[in-house]
Amino acid sequence: MKMLLDDPTSKIETGIFRTAGVRSYGNPQLHTIGKIPLSFPNSSPPTILLGLTSLDTDVLRVRCNLLSVTPRDVDIDVESWGDTKLCSAGCSWLSIPQDDTDLQYGRFDTLEDHPITKPQKSTKRSITFACPYYALPKVVVWLEAISTDSAHHCRIMATATNITVHGFTIEIDTWLDTNVLCATVAWFAHSADRKDMRSGTFSTDDVRTRNEPRSKTSSYTPFSRGGFAKKPRVFCGLNLLSVDQDRNLRVEVHTSDLTMNGMTWHLDSWGDTILYGVGASYIAFDQ
Repeated sequence: MKMLLDDPTSKIETGIFRTAGVRSYGNPQLHTIGKIPLSFPNSSPPTILLGLTSLDTDVLRVRCNLLSVTPRDVDIDVESWGDTKLCSAGCSWLSIPQDDTDLQYGRFDTLEDHPITKPQKSTKRSITFACPYYALPKVVVWLEAISTDSAHHCRIMATATNITVHGFTIEIDTWLDTNVLCATVAWFAHSADRKDMRSGTFSTDDVRTRNEPRSKTSSYTPFSRGGFAKKPRVFCGLNLLSVDQDRNLRVEVHTSDLTMNGMTWHLDSWGDTILYGVGASYIAFDQ
């Protein structure tokens, strides 16, 4: 596969849209809309993937929507519905140039598989790459939208399994008495030997067990293959939630101490939230 990495239009960029930048925490709304300016020139509208990075809500009903995309900016809507009180949320965005043919990506919504009235404990979708890779690629997935029933704890996990050069399987799972009413998962694949990109996952499971809930969990993740030539940019999106539903669900992923060689990740909650487990996917890239 040919990669056009030196073309100035072939630039990936990322950022986070936060509802707090538009409205106050004490003014929950079903729609919070923001305009995101793009830093790099694009000859045509780029592809945009979205990912949840933070939540403070009484009921888990949230969706990141793309309203419009132009070569210069993006309009994003963080939506909730019903009687949900979404106090705040964060939505990461990833702008992908059209001319980097090594990058493959997409979305899967459980509503494409079954209606909201027939929730399943596990939903799987086989993804076939439009162009097969020459060697096993790296694939990461994360959540763009989630709705779980309000009567039970929030439990959801999105993973990429059965990865081959031709494709992989998206798995969206829950467990015990939780019902996932609907979920949207974004996926992103790239050649594993790219010098300008690394990707992977991290979770509280890397540090502690889920029967040891705590509000703050962090650890250091080194970048593979000797790191980068300069400090990269990092995109993150949540892929795992296990949270007590009797209190507001409050969770956030962020990174710190970013260097050429690695980063420290943080998976946090606050207030009286009981956080059993949370995880995220990341993409680090030269810019």
